Amino acid sequence: MQLSGIEPDLLTLVSLASIVAQLSDHQNSGSIHGFIIRRDLWMEDVIIGNAVVDMYAKLGIIDSARTVFEGLPVKDVISWNTLITGYAQNGLATEAIEVYHMMEQYTGIIPNQGTWVSILPAYSHVGALRQGMKIHGRVTKDCLYLDVFVGTCLIDMYGKCGRLDDALSLFYQLPRRSSVPWNAVIACHGVHGYGEKALRLFEEMLGRAWNQA
Repeated sequence: MQLSGIEPDLLTLVSLASIVAQLSDHQNSGSIHGFIIRRDLWMEDVIIGNAVVDMYAKLGIIDSARTVFEGLPVKDVISWNTLITGYAQNGLATEAIEVYHMMEQYTGIIPNQGTWVSILPAYSHVGALRQGMKIHGRVTKDCLYLDVFVGTCLIDMYGKCGRLDDALSLFYQLPRRSSVPWNAVIACHGVHGYGEKALRLFEEMLGRAWNQA
């Protein structure tokens, strides 16, 4: 493409940032970032800034992700979600929670499904049951607790905090057409030493799959 003299556009750079992250290509991450800076492309669309934040976070270069995030001229809810997820996925739950609290101070930013899926694993990691329950209350008002990803994160949070009855109750409210919520509820029972219950849930999952086949 470069040899043909065709100038990369926003979609090209967003795609390259994603590919570099998938390949763990640290060297070319700097090249992409530098290209964007030299052409002052931050102003064109917040999507490109979000892609660079995501790229650095997935590469584990979380300080660079934070620096890029702070330098974005415009931040949308995806910008915040991306940084929160980056911290959580790099084992920095406290920092993820700090960024979420900063996000709450911005009245123009409305949390969405991605926000809850980003912050709940951080609360699970530090055992912050009370804060996780507040999120549960918020998503219940919007019926988002029935979303399979949000619901699974809540199951994981209750399970890791030892509230297995709550985890199981929520599990049976969710659509169970995929293995995602099943894996979460089986894992939390297994971790807390309820092996027989975990096996019964596994058999129930297999039975449901057989009936649907």
